[in-house]
Amino acid sequence: MSRQSTQDDPYAKVSPGTSCERIEFYFGSPEEMHYSHQHSHLELNILLVGQLEVTYADEDILLTAGSIACFSALHPHWLHSISGDALSLQLRIPLFTLPCLPDNELFRQFLIRTTPYISDISNLVHLSTAERWAQELACKDDRLQELVIDEIGLMLRRLLVDTPYSEAAQGHSKSLCRHLVHSHNMVEFIIRNYRQPITINDIAESVGLHRNFAMNVFKKSVGMSLLEYLTSLRVNHARRLLLHTRDQVTNIAFDSGFTSITRFYEVFSKYYRESPLQYRKQHSLLEQT
Repeated sequence: MSRQSTQDDPYAKVSPGTSCERIEFYFGSPEEMHYSHQHSHLELNILLVGQLEVTYADEDILLTAGSIACFSALHPHWLHSISGDALSLQLRIPLFTLPCLPDNELFRQFLIRTTPYISDISNLVHLSTAERWAQELACKDDRLQELVIDEIGLMLRRLLVDTPYSEAAQGHSKSLCRHLVHSHNMVEFIIRNYRQPITINDIAESVGLHRNFAMNVFKKSVGMSLLEYLTSLRVNHARRLLLHTRDQVTNIAFDSGFTSITRFYEVFSKYYRESPLQYRKQHSLLEQT
């Protein structure tokens, strides 16, 4: 299958014409991704052939043929290493809105926090199934796309049939579920407004919570602070502009939501261990043409 990069994210490889409104996917040989990225989706990596290693929230996850890894892409992650014969189906699904997600709060807890769900699906998904999913997601038929999404949801439910679910876990999950609603709403507000000079108070007020309570809820359910999440979106937006435009660094800093050039340089260098100008020179294809 031929592949192309999206303009927004060099990791978001998709087959031609595969922009389905609720799900993004890439089917083929995974390519090494050196730089951390994150987004507000559930990410599924189904490895059909070969071996790959994903680094997720500073934890290395080894996948072999027949494995699936599900995790919240709210947390930084990247492909660390791959075998030459690797073949995978990678899907990005809206984390909080997709109806096919299993109705299992333990599963949601794994996803929102930094604990990936890993399982063997060699008896559930074969190469021919993955190829069919890719073909049907790539087509313009909404009915087929809906069927694929439903099949993926049923597969996840089947994996979780025997998941232990104690009364204590149920009580904890109910509390977590309430926190997830607040956190989801805060994530949505941040994603819509991170390029503006918003503050923690603005985020808390957007969901009707006290600042301190909002910070505590977000930290417990997402695993990072509100400021860390807001900053990560801004610095990743700046990275994309550095890679795919010739805009001046000052303009990029302000367009990404930073109110201080000094702060932008400080944050960017902390994330990527290079200054913005060094990063652009080293990694932008525009600089090499």
